[in-house]
Amino acid sequence: GVPEVLMFVQTAEQISKIMKYANENIIPVVVRGSGTGLVGGCVPLEGGIVICTSRMNKILELDPRNPQANAYMAKFEAENNQYKKAISYLNVAIQEEPNNSDYYFDLGTYKRYLGDYKGAEKSWLHAISLDPEYFLGYAYLAGLYDEQNKSDLALENYKKVIEKNPKY
Repeated sequence: GVPEVLMFVQTAEQISKIMKYANENIIPVVVRGSGTGLVGGCVPLEGGIVICTSRMNKILELDPRNPQANAYMAKFEAENNQYKKAISYLNVAIQEEPNNSDYYFDLGTYKRYLGDYKGAEKSWLHAISLDPEYFLGYAYLAGLYDEQNKSDLALENYKKVIEKNPKY
């Protein structure tokens, strides 16, 4: 279906006013964040209002002890090419949850983007020590070693990628 109205909101107050109006007038509402829409999960069935929340992109509060919140902020900063900030958020997440291999994989990626190859290698090796079955960790290392013309180490890690995931 096609909505009668598409509204881009930036605040919770705007959403509240729209919802009150829609409720009083028995108008269907579909809330949409962002994405491709290929699966049709946010398609209005019959007219109504679509509220698009994609402009609600400000962080209002962050619990400094919540590792997932800090990991999310790291990804947010990395998407904006702010890798040093991303690394500082990940370091906080790692302090709270030191055995999460995902944090170390991301940390290595951001360090690589900054040209800190030794830091990237150290982070990825630690991530692999926490999750030795995660084949992409070996792929990250292989690519890093390839880039540095360390052919033997690259080949060794490419072999591990195939060993861990033969379909790759």
